[in-house]
Amino acid sequence: MFTSSVKAQEASTPKGPLGLFGKTHALAITVVIDDLHPLEKEMRIINEHYINWLKRRGKDCDELILAFTASPNSVDTILDQCRRLLMQDVGDEKTLAAMEITVLVVDAETEEHKEYKLKWEPKAPPTAPASDKNRPAEVIILGVRDPSLPGKEVLLFSDHDAELAAAVQEAQRRISEFKALLDCPQAGVTVRVRWECGDTHDIYEANLVGRNGDLLEVEFTPDYAPGPIGKTYHMGEILDWTVHHTNGQTSGGFTTRAMLQKARKP
Repeated sequence: MFTSSVKAQEASTPKGPLGLFGKTHALAITVVIDDLHPLEKEMRIINEHYINWLKRRGKDCDELILAFTASPNSVDTILDQCRRLLMQDVGDEKTLAAMEITVLVVDAETEEHKEYKLKWEPKAPPTAPASDKNRPAEVIILGVRDPSLPGKEVLLFSDHDAELAAAVQEAQRRISEFKALLDCPQAGVTVRVRWECGDTHDIYEANLVGRNGDLLEVEFTPDYAPGPIGKTYHMGEILDWTVHHTNGQTSGGFTTRAMLQKARKP
């Protein structure tokens, strides 16, 4: 049974003389990373403390300190996970941009430590993709887990596949139908979206959690992320859509059907 080593402690500092303007708050989190405490599992616990702190303190969040005791060769992985933590769309942007963020990595053998400063970076506003006939087509790899196949394999296809490309075009051609369905009560809605983080390029099935006109707010959890990722996509950016109706039927899911049909071919 997994037992987390994460410990979180909060401190406050008065703002103004005698604290007349309230307080600012700092959150310090310590964690030990070893065989019994894998980084991926501990980051999920850290993410919970971080999100709850932002929700609880709001604009008064001032400083975040993350202290890891780990082997020295894990520094790059730790920093990568911390950057992923900070990529989430949570909290007030001005607060996040002004927050001081420190990552300490303590060598588990020598107890020497190194300090790293990170900053939250705002994402660019979502825009509809521009059409460029001269631009080489981007290779897209889609994956779906088919429970009817032996071992529940994840099936991967390139968008150079004619049948899959046709399915993506069909989903985009019927966006008006998708918009109409969103105006009615539904049991659930998912969309296929691109996810890029550094050199990682993936496609995910994301849950629709909000909508503002042609902007879709979605959530999904990459396998390597410490927790759910929230992003906003333009209608023109989605590769596919699936609407689950209250009567148990579904609409859309064009790429999923295309991939499953190809997978079942002898």
